Amino acid sequence: MKHLDLFSGIGGFKLAAEWAGFETVAFSEIHEWCDGILEEHWPEIPNIGDIRDADSEEIIRDYGNIDLITAGVPCQPASLVGERQGVADDRWLWPETLKLISEIKPRWFVGENPRGILNLNNGDKFFGIIDWLRNE
Repeated sequence: MKHLDLFSGIGGFKLAAEWAGFETVAFSEIHEWCDGILEEHWPEIPNIGDIRDADSEEIIRDYGNIDLITAGVPCQPASLVGERQGVADDRWLWPETLKLISEIKPRWFVGENPRGILNLNNGDKFFGIIDWLRNE
């Protein structure tokens, strides 16, 4: 089973997916330090770079059907310790994440975000994401 790891950080989702029997076929990470960690531990796994530039058709062509997408979407737009700008923050990358899910159509999706997303815009953003995932 194949896994695409978005906002890969230092590979936490990759490890969990591996333990669950998935093969990680690609990372998507733009933070230089995190990318260095990924490259050091898993040099054979390509980094497709910025999710905003990701092409789902290319991903499917290069890696085949993806069974699992994981996403540690940037937390700053929703974090209780930040300015909580939500969609006004250029790091609000849920739309790009949902677009890839829609186009790639994995069997499973696992995402994580801080607790603050639950009440961002009175919960509209969180429940909007949940509703979208339910209906997709």
